[in-house]
Amino acid sequence: MKQEVTRQHRSEGWALDEVDYKSDVQKEIIPGDDGRFEGRVIKPIEEGVLIHGLYLEGAQWHKTDKRFEEQTTKDLFFNFPIIHVSAETTNKDLMDK
Repeated sequence: MKQEVTRQHRSEGWALDEVDYKSDVQKEIIPGDDGRFEGRVIKPIEEGVLIHGLYLEGAQWHKTDKRFEEQTTKDLFFNFPIIHVSAETTNKDLMDK
């Protein structure tokens, strides 16, 4: 994935050895194991990947504050929201552009 994002930004001077992962937890949760929303569509992303199907055990995710919090229900597992994983350059000269 880092390599693909670096290729997309080749014209901007990105180099693979100057790229790190970045992630952003989304608000949407896919409730079923089949990876489908019922009647909803996920907006396509320009770069990176979307990860879904992860679970938390003994904790839950606060969607608004984007943080972990103590489990408040008796459910053992909590569905984790979709994670958007992409990459960003670590080259300070390119970051300012």
